[in-house]
This record gives sequence, C-alpha cells and structure tokens, in this order.
Amino acid sequence: SAPGSVGSGAVARAAAAEAGVAATTGQRLLMVSLVTGAVMTVVALLEGDMGWPGLAGLAPLAALAFLPQTLGWLVITANLPQVRVGVAGLVLLLQPILSVLLSRWIFNEVFQPHQVAGAIVTLASVYVGSTRGKG
Repeated sequence: SAPGSVGSGAVARAAAAEAGVAATTGQRLLMVSLVTGAVMTVVALLEGDMGWPGLAGLAPLAALAFLPQTLGWLVITANLPQVRVGVAGLVLLLQPILSVLLSRWIFNEVFQPHQVAGAIVTLASVYVGSTRGKG
C-alpha cells in the first residue's frame, strides 16, 4: 500500500484478526461465492426463473464460474493491497462499462437508456476521482 492509504486487504485482515478468524483471500472468496450462489438460487426459485442447462451446459457454466470469476477475483483481491485505494476503485468502476461496450461490439447488443446513464455517471466518477487533488 502507498503511504497514507489503506488497502482493502489490510482492512479485511485486521477485521478477521479482531474476530479471531484467520481467513485467507481464497477462503473469503469461496465464502462470498457460495453465499451469493445460494441467495441467487433462492431468488431464481421464488421468481420461477430457474432454468437448468442440462448436462451439456454444465461444463461451460463451470468453466465460466471458475476461470474468469474465481481466478479473476482471486487475482484482484490478492493484489488490492499493493495498489492505492483510489486507483483500485477507479479500475473496478471501469469493469461494468467495459462489459457493456464488449457486449455491444461482440453481440451487437443495443444499449438501454439506463445503461447509458449508468456509464455516464461511472465515467464522470472515474474522471472526478482521477483528477481530484491534482489542483
């Protein structure tokens, strides 16, 4: 972490130490993933939206869950303590915008008004956050 900044990994480790829990980054990531999956399963069942992909669809779903999601977030959370908090926040804020732009480019998805508004707010936040304090 840069002097004067507190990495989120350091905050999480301090909170875990206070609680007497020595969870590793991977353990925290696994717990968050399991809880999120359980909550989303309940929501999908309540909404009647639970579609099962069949056996042929499980391998791509497992690969999608493991490769970009689990490994990606493991890399992000492991490296957050080495990056200034402001930079980490700015990079993480750009992810949804890049996803929307990629979906437009790859899948020819049409932007919805709320997506455009969200992208504008996010880009404005990134701009303000990156220029604040530069006088």
